[in-house]
Amino acid sequence: MANRFYDNAPDLLGGQKARAADVEAHFDAITLGFAKVQAELDNHVAVGATKAPLLSPALLGIPTAPTAAASAGGLQLANLDYVLNTLAHISALDRPIPVPVSVSGASTRNTLEQVDTTGGIITRTLPGAPALLAEVHFEDAAQNFHRNRLVVYPHAGARIENTAINEPINVRMRFARIGFRWSGSYWKVI
Repeated sequence: MANRFYDNAPDLLGGQKARAADVEAHFDAITLGFAKVQAELDNHVAVGATKAPLLSPALLGIPTAPTAAASAGGLQLANLDYVLNTLAHISALDRPIPVPVSVSGASTRNTLEQVDTTGGIITRTLPGAPALLAEVHFEDAAQNFHRNRLVVYPHAGARIENTAINEPINVRMRFARIGFRWSGSYWKVI
């Protein structure tokens, strides 16, 4: 379609005057280009609507990830298999080992000391320089704690729960079983 105004307008710039048909063809090409860009934007919006936002994702379905190697560290994603394998490994390593005890002395980490106080009071000292969450457990092996108590001392310079530094606790209950877990700053009774 011819543009009569444009076709009849004088050329003020001294150049060659464009024909109206050429101008309309360029406008049609630009319009088609905009339509393609708009279609692609609409497609990206539609695809993006099915994805979780980055700031507060609400994942739907069952997200999956590869299981990290046992030696993995840092900020790598840990899936359920990795966590369960790690917990099983830690649990197997930290299961208390039963140890019969009938004399005073120092305890070792990761033990269940089956203490027999038949011969008199027994004094045990919790291990020094323990690993974080290290545990020591004591059990009344001969049901005599009510007669001859078990006295448990923290390692030098440490404390047990709310006691003073180096202050012991006395276990005087028959059939007692008591445990201690190192929190990093004191022994917690468990």
